[in-house]
Amino acid sequence: MTARNNGAGGSWQFLVPGMEEFNDDFGIIPRERPSIDRLIKEQSCCLMALRLGREEIC
Repeated sequence: MTARNNGAGGSWQFLVPGMEEFNDDFGIIPRERPSIDRLIKEQSCCLMALRLGREEIC
């Protein structure tokens, strides 16, 4: 399945500074990893564009 066929999904576990004790190794603090922060924003925009039928954006 692909996102183009409405078969993909994604989720991220965002934490804020001070919540490190709740991290299960799948959470991130976006400000601490700017490259990951950018990637998540880009991928989120692409998933939304696909959802709205605007594939040419990605």
